[in-house]
Formats: sequence, structure tokens, C-alpha cells
Amino acid sequence: MIEYVKKFGSYSFGTWVAGVISFLSVPLLTYWIVPEEFGKASMFTLIYNIVYLVSLLGLDESYMRYYNVPEIKREQLFWDCLVPSATISLLFSF
Repeated sequence: MIEYVKKFGSYSFGTWVAGVISFLSVPLLTYWIVPEEFGKASMFTLIYNIVYLVSLLGLDESYMRYYNVPEIKREQLFWDCLVPSATISLLFSF
């Protein structure tokens, strides 16, 4: 049981550190940043994340799914997944 807890702790160490940093940074950010500016940044982040999801179209996951299929050529799979995502990303960036 102790060995299991040690492995779990070593596996989740980064998550715990990120949580502590977030816990300590939230009071500082709320003190320094005006709520209106924080809202603008949150809206920008939301729009960015939506555009990111739309531009990927799940092709990153399909690449990983079909990467080890023997009948599929990996180079062709790479370009089939890259071209649509890159094209949509360029369209959104302009």
C-alpha cells in the first residue's frame, strides 16, 4: 500500500505543484488586475480555445489512432491530418 501511494505521489507531483502555484497566484492576480481586464482576457482565452478545437477537427486524435495500423502509410497519414488543420488555422488567423 505504501509503495502504491509513493507511485501515485510521484506520478501526480506536477499536478500538485501546479495546484499550489495556482492557489498562491489567484489572490495576487485579483489584487493587481482590474476585473474588467480579467474578463477581457477570459473572453480572449475562450475564443482562442474554441478556434483551436475547431481548427484541429479531432485530427490529432485520429492520427494517434491510426498511427500503428499496418496498412496505412504513416507519411500519408501525417499529411492527411496536417493539411486540413493547418489550412483552417491559417484561415482563422487571417
